[in-house]
Amino acid sequence: MGFSVSQLLSPGNEDGVFQSNNVKFDPLHDDHGSEKSSPNDYHSDRDEEASQGRDEGVAEVKNIWHAMRQGYRDPNDSFFETAISHAQDQSYNNDEHMLFGSRQTAVELYTLHPEPAQLFRLWQVYLDNVNPLLKVTHTPTLQGRIVEAASNLKEVPSTLEALMFGIYCMAILTLTPEECQNMFKQTKEELSTRFQFGCQQALSNSNFLRTGSRECLTALFLYLVSVRSASHPKSISSMLAVAMRIAQRMGLQSENINARSSVLEAEMRRRLWWSLVLFDSRVSALGDHKPTSLAPGWDCALPMNVSDSELREETKNAPKVQEQATEAIFAVVRSELGDYTRNSPFYIAFTNPLMKPLAKKLPEGGDVALERMIEEKYLKFCDADNRLHYMTLWTARGSIATCRLMNDFLVYLESSATYNQANHDAAVSYAIDWLECDEKLSSSPLTKGFRWFLQLYFPLPAYIRIIQHLKTQPFSSIAERGWKVMKDNYEARSQGASVDRWHPIFKPFANIVLGAWDTVKKAHEQAERDIETPELVDVINRKIADMSLQGNEPTEPQAQDNAGMEMDGVQLQMPFGFGDPGMFFDMGGQPGFDPVTSAPYMAGSAPLTVNMNQLNWSSMNWGMSGMGENGNW
Repeated sequence: MGFSVSQLLSPGNEDGVFQSNNVKFDPLHDDHGSEKSSPNDYHSDRDEEASQGRDEGVAEVKNIWHAMRQGYRDPNDSFFETAISHAQDQSYNNDEHMLFGSRQTAVELYTLHPEPAQLFRLWQVYLDNVNPLLKVTHTPTLQGRIVEAASNLKEVPSTLEALMFGIYCMAILTLTPEECQNMFKQTKEELSTRFQFGCQQALSNSNFLRTGSRECLTALFLYLVSVRSASHPKSISSMLAVAMRIAQRMGLQSENINARSSVLEAEMRRRLWWSLVLFDSRVSALGDHKPTSLAPGWDCALPMNVSDSELREETKNAPKVQEQATEAIFAVVRSELGDYTRNSPFYIAFTNPLMKPLAKKLPEGGDVALERMIEEKYLKFCDADNRLHYMTLWTARGSIATCRLMNDFLVYLESSATYNQANHDAAVSYAIDWLECDEKLSSSPLTKGFRWFLQLYFPLPAYIRIIQHLKTQPFSSIAERGWKVMKDNYEARSQGASVDRWHPIFKPFANIVLGAWDTVKKAHEQAERDIETPELVDVINRKIADMSLQGNEPTEPQAQDNAGMEMDGVQLQMPFGFGDPGMFFDMGGQPGFDPVTSAPYMAGSAPLTVNMNQLNWSSMNWGMSGMGENGNW
């Protein structure tokens, strides 16, 4: 496919370039097609408070250079800071290999880029599947630069090149192996390996470890998100610590610093900071690292509920926050929920109790007030037939249900002596609500392009809470509903999964479910009451049988103990080394991942054991689709 330079660089002609080359592309200037307007044209009190906070700022970190100058100012006011920074750059000019290794030979990065037609197709996949959820890139300003770069891939600026490779990586992450083969005539593994290597090299060329560029940091963030399925959570957590330190050095966490930038730059800094802390929180939980960046102690404002078309480089005044479902609604709602969570007693108790004095006072009414605010401020404007709105609706509602379940766990810890039947019933209802919301997300064709995001949030705590109830109250009136909800969620999550591979998570999951069924069945036998085998039990047993026929049943015996699931015996501590929950159904795996084999629970044999007292509830995969873990998006 050929593009003339004049064709590529003609202002406003990008859409025509894509269309003339048979690349499906959404027009850049059609920003309002999916927005549903509000009849109310006003700012909420919360918006006004946020706006005032951006103007006024809060206590700023003192600058030691100002102190050393002791009030003396001249035209060279920042000379010493700049001179020392420059001297450091000159003194240490060969440290880019620290994380990605040294290069054996020079790499011609232009050879790793896709052909122009494929490049624009990957860009469109990114715009469809990634950008609506993360909103860390600004389409109106970035698209023209990508078109220009595609005309001469040998001369792409290093930070833009790193960002382009990060975009390729994320686009491939969202596609199935079949889609990769059909679109690009290469395997997903080949494409992922190629673009991830290219991103590493481009980041090294950008001196990313010392960068002050938001664009470079965005590239690093996209790279880390793209490799998380193939990497140990602890490894990703360590790399994310680097990204977080870079972000903090750039001042993204400080609204006072953000507000000094242009309107567009300030907003993109906020979006990137919130995406970083939410992802860092999620990965920290999976890697059993309790303190996270999603905590009280910083004041970066929430992203504004505005579409990209309202943010321009020349914009002098911040646009009015919209009372409608803009294209940024998912990112805004996840940040709202994350802000609530980081100041919540349950979150602080399970992550870092020392942060309690720094937490903001939450609105009266707790989770009820949170639910009302989210519904009235955002969700009532959503159209359930719109894929992004649908994703926002059910992730937000699932997150609120998870908030309630999390708070119940804290209530149990702090008042187990008075924890009564009403508490038990309420907790189970929260768990059921969570699974029902997750099932709507996992089963809908509207979320197909967003499955990469959902794979991080398998709602195992909800399963465990329901199963605890079934074991301790086998004749409960909600038993049938509990089994059905778990079955529906499990089947929705496992759609498209193959039976020739399985992940170690399946072992404890099968043990928990089948062990609970054994207890329930025995209780009915002793009471001489009939009970039908739940469909979930049949489904799991069939999966075990299928894997056994495929030769995936390990031969080494497993040590067994009795696994108590009763609430009274649970010491709410769960070192949770399950890795990427998306791998549970062999759906989220990336190239290079080789699951560890170990024996699944087999009917008729001694059950595999998951000792609930060895599980760490503070690092639990709370699966809150937008909130910081432990309860994060």
